[in-house]
Amino acid sequence: MFNFITTKEQMELVLVWLENSKIENEGALVFELTTSHKHSVLRMLFKDPNFSKEMKLAVLEKTLGDDKSDPAEKTRIKCMSGLPDAESKEAAWLAITDVNSKESIAEREAKMSGFFSWNQLELNRPYFDKFYEVLKDMNTYLPFKYL
Repeated sequence: MFNFITTKEQMELVLVWLENSKIENEGALVFELTTSHKHSVLRMLFKDPNFSKEMKLAVLEKTLGDDKSDPAEKTRIKCMSGLPDAESKEAAWLAITDVNSKESIAEREAKMSGFFSWNQLELNRPYFDKFYEVLKDMNTYLPFKYL
């Protein structure tokens, strides 16, 4: 439902919905946001280059608070690997491809899910060829297989 957010103005509107936990039209309730909807909005926000990292982190904490559930933790991971800056991409890449990592499969999948975005092709492009270079080692040394 929120994958169609393409402009800053649309995201600003959706952030109002997130803050209110509902969509309204002229004061009338249209739709109440579920936890899953809120997580989707957060993931889209974190990939958006129009908002500061500080603002994104504040919205994340306000929305998730002390929630330590698996879906909330996966959302946090996806959000951080989805940030539109080279440093975040490099940190996620190193964590994803580290054959000595002790992270769970779920944590790696969450990082992979957040890592790529069609709107971040220039940030992701350096990793296209690198992926095929490390795939053999990842497939050999990790407990789960990519091939």
